Amino acid sequence: MKIAFITSDYPRLDGGAYRYAVFLVRELAKLGHKVTVFTSELYDTHFEQRETKNLKVVEVKISKRLPYPALQFWLLLPKAIRKAEKANLFDILHFNGYSYWFLKKKISSAPHIVTVHHLVRDAIKNTNQNIMYRLLNVSTETNIVYPFLERRVISLNSQKIICVSDFTKKRITETYNIPFDDIETIYNGIEVDGYIRTKQELEEIKNVLQVPGTPVILYVGRVDDTRKGLDLLLVAFKKLAESIDATLLIVGPGNNTRAKKTAQSLGILKNTVFAGSVDEITLKKCYALCDLYVFPSRLEGFGLPLLEASAAGKPIIATNVGAIPELVKMGINATLIHPDDVSALSDSMLKFFQHRESHEHLKARAIESLEKFSWKTTAEKTSRLYEQLIERNVE
Repeated sequence: MKIAFITSDYPRLDGGAYRYAVFLVRELAKLGHKVTVFTSELYDTHFEQRETKNLKVVEVKISKRLPYPALQFWLLLPKAIRKAEKANLFDILHFNGYSYWFLKKKISSAPHIVTVHHLVRDAIKNTNQNIMYRLLNVSTETNIVYPFLERRVISLNSQKIICVSDFTKKRITETYNIPFDDIETIYNGIEVDGYIRTKQELEEIKNVLQVPGTPVILYVGRVDDTRKGLDLLLVAFKKLAESIDATLLIVGPGNNTRAKKTAQSLGILKNTVFAGSVDEITLKKCYALCDLYVFPSRLEGFGLPLLEASAAGKPIIATNVGAIPELVKMGINATLIHPDDVSALSDSMLKFFQHRESHEHLKARAIESLEKFSWKTTAEKTSRLYEQLIERNVE
């Protein structure tokens, strides 16, 4: 099968939708499909994947001197795909997110499919962003244009929608009145190797990141995205620090200026380590290093870090929102709290450190919970969906 997979910033690993692209196309290629990735820009990363057997990457060249790189990509994408199809027509076009939206005419005669990770409308609602903020921050997913773009992609341009959780599937049907039969839930996966590390390796990564010897609470996610709830965690950590000497290790991309100012104003900057974006090996070591993983998100269409923390066998405190309850269960392999509840978060962290020995049984349960999540399974289910669409297209 010849697949055109459209995504931005490939191959990139510091975000759920980016990771989805990297691991899905790799597994599709392993299944024997010929995959061509169309991307806006080859992203510089330590992850060693460019072109391998059955996998080709086409960078749609955009001008660094012109504004709105995403718009440039959308405008130039049809030409790039038509050029590639001069040699061989594609059997399927798979869009990772809202990569194409504005033309009524489809790019190719092949069936179009789109993966929706979460709804932009939900992100706007759950972060309480006003119109002025959305007008000024045009590069964020909550900008003033994206809700209209989202509606067009979901309602007009795709013959099938993949959702990464039942939560997102339900929200699409409620918001856009799309029939359940037109939407398929296919979970993301996890690679379980590499999360268990030696004491020497953990000491080395502590030195590299300058993490002190106190207990470590880990946060993984964008540092400048209100949806991820880092602001909530910083305030809760301030309260925890009054009782426990601990370190908050923050890993993830984005501008950390605001988060650092918040930490400084709370008097916890000396107890906080901002690691920024890290490579895949370092990320796994961070999970292995931490004593507790906290996921304070206000909305999640999936939540890959929850699987990663589970692969490391770590206790988890997370918010009870979006797809999170599909991945972890209260009292079984996680503690779930209401979003934006600073007291509940700080109390849950304190309770963990006061009674951490009672959480030892969670390690085995966390690892067992990963049995249904694998990128191979994700690719196999996606491949079967492609075949159904192609058969329907021929009819």
